[in-house]
Amino acid sequence: MYANLTDVTALSFGKFILIECYLARVTSLLLVHRFQSELETLAQFFAADIPMHMLSSHLAFVHQLAPDVTAAILARAVLVDGLDRTSHTHAYLDSVDRATYTIAVLQSTDPTSGRKASYIEYSARNAPNTDLHLTQPYEWAEPVPLKTSLQRAREVFATLLNLLVFAFESVPLWWETLVAQFVTPGSKNISGQTALVTGGANGLGQSIAIALAKEGCNVAVVDVDETNARETVANLRRYNVSAEAYKVDVSDYEAVRQLGRDVERDLGPVDILVNNAGILPTSFSQDALPSHIERSMGVNVLSSVWTTQTFIDSMIRRRKGHIVAISSVAGYIAPGWAKTYATTKFALRGFMDALEDDLYLRGQANHVHTTTVFPFAFNTRKQAISLLKASSGLTRLPIYEPAMLGETVVRAIKTNQRKVVVPEVLKPYQLSIYENLPIKIRQLLTRTMAQGEVKLVD
Repeated sequence: MYANLTDVTALSFGKFILIECYLARVTSLLLVHRFQSELETLAQFFAADIPMHMLSSHLAFVHQLAPDVTAAILARAVLVDGLDRTSHTHAYLDSVDRATYTIAVLQSTDPTSGRKASYIEYSARNAPNTDLHLTQPYEWAEPVPLKTSLQRAREVFATLLNLLVFAFESVPLWWETLVAQFVTPGSKNISGQTALVTGGANGLGQSIAIALAKEGCNVAVVDVDETNARETVANLRRYNVSAEAYKVDVSDYEAVRQLGRDVERDLGPVDILVNNAGILPTSFSQDALPSHIERSMGVNVLSSVWTTQTFIDSMIRRRKGHIVAISSVAGYIAPGWAKTYATTKFALRGFMDALEDDLYLRGQANHVHTTTVFPFAFNTRKQAISLLKASSGLTRLPIYEPAMLGETVVRAIKTNQRKVVVPEVLKPYQLSIYENLPIKIRQLLTRTMAQGEVKLVD
């Protein structure tokens, strides 16, 4: 239909519609007959640098029915500017492209040449660098049209019908959930996998790193405390695993991107990401300081966003990965004496819930798993523990040793648990019940358990 596909980008919008029709024809022939010529033609379309939105639906459709064909297409196509990247190249995709091109970043090999597929970096060149809210005036959306009584009745009927369908289809899922409460879940083998632990030089991060090394994982210890990170690495190597220390401020986006390249070079692609880095309150008065608030948001929240963005593409490509976030019971029960800390832990909990749904929407939920951990107080940084012990109403708060958390996290990874409270005597749903109690009842329960009002001592 088009003899010279490299001239396609000069065509008018009207002729682009013809290209859409042609792509649909090529795609259907490819799926039905696996014609070599159609495969080559579709690959040429990618090489022609046609706007990616025109190709996305066809690529996604092909992948749903024939993922092996998609792999071959990607392997033969020079996607953008003739790029032929190695396994160390990082794809920069915005949220829309990531959803469309989940398959496009899978590591695939051309069965003919053995060459690895190129990665899509289209959106890195074309995504706007400015915020809409800063560059354009506020403009009201169109008014919502009024609905007639008949339209509202139809909507109610449709909603009730959907609920009935849900009730019917959820029966086997409820049964599966019930059975799971009485059956020991299967455990996956993580020996030989590469794990990265942020804040891994001390405290809970160190205990998690040790527990992973005991399971045979190679571990990247990331921390701003380089001295203790190196000591931790020396300890990990006693378990006959590879381990490396990296001094990185994980609240710095560019530093995290460089970390991704360094870890892949030294230890290989990351299979298990543990976002543990966090700042604990060591003084009640510092909770109001802007510098403390900004730093806490950066380390406790943004660092998890940056590391996840850095490593998730590789996990999706390889269809294997696990992302863990160490939140806190304060992510359910917000103490007024640690507002900033609680805010960050609620944010981390929300991020992990959204990430889990994102993976589901991409069709990757069975390949890349998430676990959010909600620990109580653990015997880690001296200043934070001393603060709790000096304040009446908090002295009854149980304090646990870090080794317990490390073992629990590894067990949660091996069994693909979504959420886990440490100690495991409590369950996440119980914290949800407490969270949604009427405020006066919740305050009464807190006073009863603490044997009085909390009195802060700085």
